[in-house]
Amino acid sequence: MTKRPLVPEKEGELDKFKMEVAHELNLARDLDSDSIGKRIGTAGNVGGEMVRRMIENGEKKLIDKK
Repeated sequence: MTKRPLVPEKEGELDKFKMEVAHELNLARDLDSDSIGKRIGTAGNVGGEMVRRMIENGEKKLIDKK
């Protein structure tokens, strides 16, 4: 599995989205932490929430098309 975005032009937007989600979950400080264990757990929480939000947004778009 690769860590690069499928659309490289959107990497900045993904980083911005990641930090917005981290701030909303009060986890932004942990993303900037030097503690590798904290970052791994935090990254999983933030990534999971990002996926949930992207799926929800996609579902809404599909519903609106009908």
